[in-house]
Amino acid sequence: MNKIIRTKVIEEIVGYQAFDGEIFDNESMCEAHEMEIAEEKLMKLVVGETNESVLFGNGLDDDILYIVAINTEADMEVAELFNSVFSDEKYPIFRESDLGKEVIIKNYDPYEYYRRGTLDDIINDIKIEYEGAKKYYAEEKRK
Repeated sequence: MNKIIRTKVIEEIVGYQAFDGEIFDNESMCEAHEMEIAEEKLMKLVVGETNESVLFGNGLDDDILYIVAINTEADMEVAELFNSVFSDEKYPIFRESDLGKEVIIKNYDPYEYYRRGTLDDIINDIKIEYEGAKKYYAEEKRK
């Protein structure tokens, strides 16, 4: 007679480990910790801050815009860490091409961010709008 043995593997989640190594019993506490750490690290790269209505003349005063300088590879690592917590792969807040640039991000709720663009992109957009407005008013004057 031979014994028939069945091995059962049961996985049980016993905790959650944040990217800095800290362990939590609760998933939401771990996520909140990661958000706090990522936000603290990113704020060290902020070189300017305003609200959207001041810069663009629209939006809510509560919508804060941060100008984030990505000057070094270490800065890019912080930006990638921020992406891993606050954005998805389809719509990243920071991109690899941001190295050496200043990026404007919008904070419209606690722990809610999205990309407005690089400072250069926004300046170019303003120039295009300015040139379009000049052309429009010049044509209106001729009428």
